[in-house]
Amino acid sequence: MSKLFVDEIEGNTGSTVTVPTGQTLAVAANQTIGGTLAVTGASTLTGVVSKPATPRLSVYLYTGMTIATATYTKVQLNGTDLISGGMTGFTHANTYSKFIASTAGDYFVSGSMRWYTNSGVAGSRLNIYKNGSMVMESFSNSLAYYEQLHCSTIITLAANDYLELVVYQGSGSNQSLAAGKYVNMKAFLVA
Repeated sequence: MSKLFVDEIEGNTGSTVTVPTGQTLAVAANQTIGGTLAVTGASTLTGVVSKPATPRLSVYLYTGMTIATATYTKVQLNGTDLISGGMTGFTHANTYSKFIASTAGDYFVSGSMRWYTNSGVAGSRLNIYKNGSMVMESFSNSLAYYEQLHCSTIITLAANDYLELVVYQGSGSNQSLAAGKYVNMKAFLVA
């Protein structure tokens, strides 16, 4: 049996190589196939096929934070979970209050918050901001002891658009957000 060594296989049209029925295309371990790999018909793939990590974000308020009354305040989400570094396809700025997408697309984005208090907090709001403007809000006239606000939406982001989690309370005095995963923001690319 002879071996043919080549650096590149190009189809007769310059764009497609077809593997005939009954033949096998074998790719050695730890090799990369660039471009698009189309598999049609009753084909079987064996081995490990990997793709780039889908952009996603999972961050929370690691330490407590005081929120002044009647003030919209950006939350410093400085704790990370589920993902190495809390994010793939995102970077952070402004002391972990701004999260910048590196990949354009439609993202499912959610946020949650809870006050660290033993009484209700009047006029509680939780907002998701895109590029400094509110795109989703959750509101409670009096968020009761240990209850949470949640909001979620699907947002179209361009590369370098950013997300922020913003809270507000109108109790008449400063209030503290509950530290830990009670205050969080998550985002992942859906399309």
